Amino acid sequence: MNPNYFILTVYILVGCIILLGAIFNWDWFYTARNLRFITNRFGRKWARVAYGVVGVIVIVQAALLLHSVINSTT
Repeated sequence: MNPNYFILTVYILVGCIILLGAIFNWDWFYTARNLRFITNRFGRKWARVAYGVVGVIVIVQAALLLHSVINSTT
């Protein structure tokens, strides 16, 4: 098994967690130390929008990379 599959699958899962955190407005997600700066600076609403976009970008990028890895091995 190609290790790229595992890494890209984890990358897609992280994107899903980011997107779900934005959709469901998880408190633990927005009170984390790394996200507090953005949440305090722009407000919770705009932080949710920004992280929703980031989540979609991460998922699409990982899916495209996974597709290219699959095509390069065949």
